[in-house]
Formats: sequence, structure tokens, C-alpha cells
Amino acid sequence: MCGITGFWLNKSYHFDSNEVLEGMMDAISHRGPDSNGSYISNEDNLCFGHVRLSILDLSSAGHQPMQSHSKRYVLTYNGEIYNHKEIRKILESGLIQKKWIGTSDTETLLAAIECWGLNEAILKCRGMFAFALWDKQEKKLFFVRDRIGEKPLYFLQDEDKIVFASEIKAIRKFSNEKLLINKTALSGYFETSYIDESDSIYSCVQKVQPGSIVEFSSCLDKPKIYPFWSLKKEREFYSIKNLNQPIQKNIEYIDELLKEVISSQMISDVPLGSFLSGGIDSSLVTAIMQKISINKVKSFSIGFEESEYNEAVFAEEVASYLGTEHQSFYLNQSQALNVIPQLAKIYDEPFADYSQIPTLLLSREAKKHVTVALTGDGGDEVFGGYNRYIFAPKIWSFASKFPASIRRQIKFLGRAAHYFGNNQNNFMQTIVNRSGLPKSSLDRFQLLADILGSANNFEDLFLNLTRTFHSNKKVLLNHYYQNKCNNSSNILHSDLSLARSMMFADTKAYLPSDILVKVDRASMSTALETRAPFLDHKLVEAAWSLPDQHLFNKKNGKYILRELLLKYLPKKLFERPKQGFTIPIDRWLRNDLKDWAEDLLSPSKIQFYGFLDESAVISIWNEHQSEQYNHGHKLWTILMFQLWLEEWSN
Repeated sequence: MCGITGFWLNKSYHFDSNEVLEGMMDAISHRGPDSNGSYISNEDNLCFGHVRLSILDLSSAGHQPMQSHSKRYVLTYNGEIYNHKEIRKILESGLIQKKWIGTSDTETLLAAIECWGLNEAILKCRGMFAFALWDKQEKKLFFVRDRIGEKPLYFLQDEDKIVFASEIKAIRKFSNEKLLINKTALSGYFETSYIDESDSIYSCVQKVQPGSIVEFSSCLDKPKIYPFWSLKKEREFYSIKNLNQPIQKNIEYIDELLKEVISSQMISDVPLGSFLSGGIDSSLVTAIMQKISINKVKSFSIGFEESEYNEAVFAEEVASYLGTEHQSFYLNQSQALNVIPQLAKIYDEPFADYSQIPTLLLSREAKKHVTVALTGDGGDEVFGGYNRYIFAPKIWSFASKFPASIRRQIKFLGRAAHYFGNNQNNFMQTIVNRSGLPKSSLDRFQLLADILGSANNFEDLFLNLTRTFHSNKKVLLNHYYQNKCNNSSNILHSDLSLARSMMFADTKAYLPSDILVKVDRASMSTALETRAPFLDHKLVEAAWSLPDQHLFNKKNGKYILRELLLKYLPKKLFERPKQGFTIPIDRWLRNDLKDWAEDLLSPSKIQFYGFLDESAVISIWNEHQSEQYNHGHKLWTILMFQLWLEEWSN
């Protein structure tokens, strides 16, 4: 795992290219602290930079940027190709005659590109990657990003240059030019709390889309952009293929495929472990790792002092049963307060999934013991684990029978729940505590009542479920607000069930733009590589071939994974209400984080930056502090934007 950066200019350098490139590499040195390298071509006005986190082939033979055997191609590459040894065997079976310099997957990738061409070579690769490739012969520059979007790649193109990097902070280092904020992306951020893959926070910076190749023939012309893999096409193909066989057969099939994937992802020349939350996905990954490994797997979890948010105890029970070498770390408000000021610098763009805090702290603690960690990320999107996949279709089936005027009255229940749910000494809180449901259940009911009352159709319901701020509750000044909300007809597809339509939309947007951004930036800020077995494209394709009834039963999603996990764990260790990797942000903002938040939301700072509606922000803050409403998520979204402005607007 590494960081990449570089630039291609239309004319000769008017600056010290070494100095500029070194500054860009320094900006992302956290991604690769082990070594760095550069490729500079004065003839082509092109520079590639690379910072390396050594995982496979720790020797200098894995050094980048790397040139192909013929010297035609130059590659700066971030990622892991898990099946690169199999690709080498194919190449060695008479297709090429060459002696390998080392054992890195970088060298394998270059050889594959020389042998088959870029498109065919990429189709043979299973893994996560983002890279830039220079073709000296054709004078073409290519950017490539993995199928799901695990690894990031940004680029800027204007009239005389192309600049690229794993993180925007390196692009900013190229020059002192002021980057203009993208109003569409900003509006989208306040709807979803993240910047969508189709945008970046700056109007001049783009993201290479997951599963895509970007081809530049010159700095002046628009690039050709074409997908080498499409979730839409794959799900259409595999939905037709449909593995309509008894569930036990499909359990065995998924089990064998997971073993194959996890085994390939356990290949490493450095210490390796797993993130274990005690939930379905991470427990299954860790269980299979321990089944495969001859040694005890190192597993890690993070917990909270607030017992109702603490899932570390469940992880500890799972670890004890599996026999892993487990460590739990506990997070308190003071630790959160210490790490929060660093978030804007780490995340580059405004980003407000507050589980970024425990993810970052877990990564830092795990890095003290391992350099690679396998995770359960993607299991919910790929196998249907989010609660909304179950309850949203059921609720809409019932609610749609009533006129819109009646449904709007449901908002009254939401307002009542907001009040009673945030009063700690009331009968509703007592009922929830005795039921064994997580504390966040009341918050979710509050949200559901409000958005159901606002929905005119199921598409509205889905979009409202995934929004932070609705379009009629703006906190941006009108000058900056643009209606970013995705057209639901482009998200939910009539040829899919309602649940699978939501899964498809989440895999296209929420997964790469939120979940994978959160984990990549948190882990790579401390030079820890994370790997997500559930995002192997063969496993994703297999999941889309399963019938709905193998993903969902009446009460739960991930039905097939639950049944599979029974082979490794007793049911009592993992069957409980889904909590999610969350923190008590609402409570913290009323206590230890209050002074910090009040400073960022002060009228003077709001007016100084000039993006937010001061009266709207103050109203949300006061309602939260009075416990009239729980606005924790909304406030965090506002605060992360203000913090981002404080870090990057100078």
C-alpha cells in the first residue's frame, strides 16, 4: 500500500521539478513511510512520484516508480493484486521469456500490461488498486482505479497540465493556485455528509471513477473515460444467472469462495491481523482467517466507556471462542477531543461520518502490532445487511395504502419521540433499555417518523433515509445551495426488488464515498493497510447471483452469512440487534465537546467563512443543547465543514 502523485505539463518546466515533486510526495508521506522514489522525464515534461509502504517484496526490487522490462511503460501504483502469483504462472507458461527481478505485484502488473495490453491485464487482476501508467511509445497517460473504489485517485486538468495524487493535499502542493469550491459537491455534502464519487470539493479536481480507465493523449484534450467493470452490467448478468439452488448449496459455495479470497488476502511479508467488532462480517472474516492460519490471528476491537454503545465486549467473546490473540482499546471523550482537530487534515474533503473517530484510533492502536488488517467492510452492501433493506419495504407497503395527507401526520409522532427520546428520565427510555435494543433505536425511530411523513413514493423514502439535511432545511446560504439530490429514477431500478435496489444504490454511492473513504484515510494516515475480502469482485458477482430469499428472511438481512457463520460460531455470540460502528456524538456535543463546537459555530467564524446561514445553525445548536431534538449528526456535518474550512481555506 502506498501513495502516488505526479504531473504532465504541456510545455517545459519553469520550476525545479524535483523540488515540486518532493513537496507533493511529502504531503502524502504518511501513506508510504518506508521509502520514496521518482521518475522524471524532461523530454516529455512528465514526473511520477511514489511513497512506499512495503507489504510484498520488502527489498529494493519492489521500488517504484517502476519501468517495464522493455522500458516502454512506467508505473506508479497503489494497492495489492492478490492473485499476482497466479498471473505470473500464466505469464511464465510460454507467454513471456524473462527473469523476474523481484517478487512484487508491481512487477507482475507491468509484465501483464506488456503481454496483454492494459485492458486485458486489468481484467485478470483481483485486488484493490489505483495507478498511473505512462506509455513512452504512444505518449499516453492512463489512470486506473479498482472495481469498487477501495483506493482513491484524484486528478486536475486545465489548459496546460494534468496533476494527480492519491489525496488532494498533494495536488494542492503543486502550486499556490486557489482552488474554487464546487457548489454542487458542497450541496451534496450537506445532504449526505460526504462528497459523492461523481464530484470533489473543488470544481477543478475530479476523481477517477471505480472500475474505470482514464486515457490522456495530451494535456490539452479531454480524456477518454471508459469502464473495464460495471456493477450495473455485472448485476444484470448475474441476476439472470441466478443460483436458484438450495440454500445449503449456496452456503457451501460462498464459504469456499470466502476461504479462497481470505487466503489470498492473508499473503503478506509483514505482520497481519483483523479488525473484529463482534458483528457478522468481521466475525466471519476473523473466523476463516483463524481456520486457515497455523498461528493465532491478531485481532483488534475498540470500545466505549458508555456501555450502551460498547460492542467491544461482544468482540472479546468472539475472540475468546475463536482463540485469537485479541486486544481491545477503549475510547473516551478526552481521546476524541484530542483527535478531532486532526480530522480535516486527514480527510482532505469535508467528511462527516463520525465513526471516523473510532476507526482512526483503532487503526493507530492496531498499527503498533501489525501492518495489514483484514476488515468486514462491504458485507452490508454486498449481502444486504442494513436494517433499512428489511424495514423500508415493509413500512412502505403499509404506509402507501394511506393518502399522503394522513402520512404527513406521522411527523407529529417523530416530534414527540424527539422530545421524549432525549429526556433521560422517561418511560420510553426505560422501555428501550429493558428491551435490550441499542440506545440509538429511539433516534432511528425519530428519523423514520419524520422522513416517512415526507415521502411521496418509495424513492423518496430511500433518499430521505440516507439524507442528513433535507432540501427544505438548508444551512447553506442560498448563494451556495444547489439541488444536488440524486434523481431517484437513476438510483432505484424497477427490474430489482426494493431491497436490492437500495443495495445497488448503496454500493454505487455510500460504499465508495463514505465507508471506503473513512477506512482508507484513517488507516493510511498511520501507514496501516486494510483489506476487505467482501469487496473481491468475484464475491460481489456471486452475491448478485443469489436469490433474494438467500439474503433476507422476515427479520434480518445477510441471511446466508448468518447461516454460514453458524459453522464457525454459536448463534448466541453474534445474533443481536445491529448497532453499527457508532459513537455517542449527541451526548458528547452536550458535554466535553461543547466548548470546541461552540467555538467553530461562533457567529464570528460563521460570518468570516461566509458559507452557512447563521440563524439556521444557531437554531439547530440550541435545540440540541436543550434536548428538544437530537441533532448530533446534523451538527457533526456542520462542524466538519467548519473544521475543513479552518484547515484548508487559507
